[in-house]
Amino acid sequence: MTRAGSADLARVRADQWRRRREPHVAPLQEFADRLAAARGLPPGAVPYANPDGGGIGARVLLLLNDPGPKAVVNGGGSGMLTIDNDDPTSRQQRKAVRETGLRLATAVHWNGIPWPVAASSRSGQVRHGAVALAELLELLPDLRGMVTLGRFARQVWAQTRSSGRWGHLAHAAGPHPIASVPGVELVAAYRRAVEFARMP
Repeated sequence: MTRAGSADLARVRADQWRRRREPHVAPLQEFADRLAAARGLPPGAVPYANPDGGGIGARVLLLLNDPGPKAVVNGGGSGMLTIDNDDPTSRQQRKAVRETGLRLATAVHWNGIPWPVAASSRSGQVRHGAVALAELLELLPDLRGMVTLGRFARQVWAQTRSSGRWGHLAHAAGPHPIASVPGVELVAAYRRAVEFARMP
């Protein structure tokens, strides 16, 4: 990333942060704050949905594993689930969006484990992530499909789906973005997201 590119991304993130309480994402941000408070974490510790995305009107959910440091506000990050963060995961996703033409306004990003967690503790958080995901899905009435990006995202979705409540949602699995270099598998997963977003 060039300096100019990093500066451009910083301006985009600042604008997203300013608009984080827009009506289409406000219920998701309130949910994130409730999850954080339930774990004794400050607001922003569970990153907020990007207002450039579809919010509660999203038709496809892109589910990653857990927040990286560039997404957690009290860790010095943006506090946003945005592909405009300046990290390898976001860079790979930006490439996939460019290659597939996914309209961000049709999508929402989330994490299977929504709060910061040590890598060694992820397995123990899957069950809790599944409970949170089920609550999130209740906020997304127009959702048509889900793309899981990473092993723990898949595990969280499998537990959530096992209730039988969400079997109508289309699903595709892809690699975590930083595990997909040069990104062929990630692009294929994003192509499925485009298909899901177009479903009637």
